[in-house]
Amino acid sequence: MERTWIGAFVSAWNLLLEIPFPNIGLWYEDEEPKGDSLRTLACFPVVGALLGYGAYCIIWILEKFQAPPSAAAVSAILIVIGLEIITLGKNFNALVSFFEAKAQGLKELELITAVEKEPSVCKTTLGLMFFFSVFLLKIACVALLAYYDRTSWLIVTMAISYAVIAKMATAKDLRTSQPFFETEKRAERLAWLFAGVISMIVGWSYSPAIIIAIIVAYYLSSRFSAYCEANFGGVTGKLIGMSGTATETMVLLIGVILLVRV
Repeated sequence: MERTWIGAFVSAWNLLLEIPFPNIGLWYEDEEPKGDSLRTLACFPVVGALLGYGAYCIIWILEKFQAPPSAAAVSAILIVIGLEIITLGKNFNALVSFFEAKAQGLKELELITAVEKEPSVCKTTLGLMFFFSVFLLKIACVALLAYYDRTSWLIVTMAISYAVIAKMATAKDLRTSQPFFETEKRAERLAWLFAGVISMIVGWSYSPAIIIAIIVAYYLSSRFSAYCEANFGGVTGKLIGMSGTATETMVLLIGVILLVRV
């Protein structure tokens, strides 16, 4: 399994998700599957696309047994909650903590301390309102995409959001001042290439929207990476994870704005 694309995919899965990749006979029990860092980072959007496909399948199954409105609503709730379960809500909580800290006027190390603090829970009324607002926004976006038959946009969303995580993972680690993920620079380019190819395959009919989403996601993630290095001296695992969650919400919203016609 070492230094293969399969090993890299399994490594990426185990790095990104709290549920370990199941052993389906690809390796021995005492052998830990792994791949080289370049391939592992490049596989991040592939993991995201697989999660998006899982969401697609949930909607497809529910539509077989329920009317479109109820299928869209139920599947949206299951999908959004499910995505939080497989990451134990860590990325979403980090996003809420970051928002709360910014709203309180915290800067630099105080802000990082607030984000990294465990357990990460809403500490203010404003933070609680932000938590429910974003959570409900994601549910509403998924429901609208499902109802108006734009379900494949979920695969696009997850592929792009995990490409952002791959990009953020190449920034400097706050603790060591070295790249958070030791790999060649072309690993990031491969991740974006995979995200773009996957997105175009599943959503060619709305390729302009995909191009817009990729450009916006790449630009904002570049700006956030530069912001973290300038203000904090680098990134942490939680900052990387929250960037993916923020991108999920943003790309879902772009999909609703550009693809849903009421």
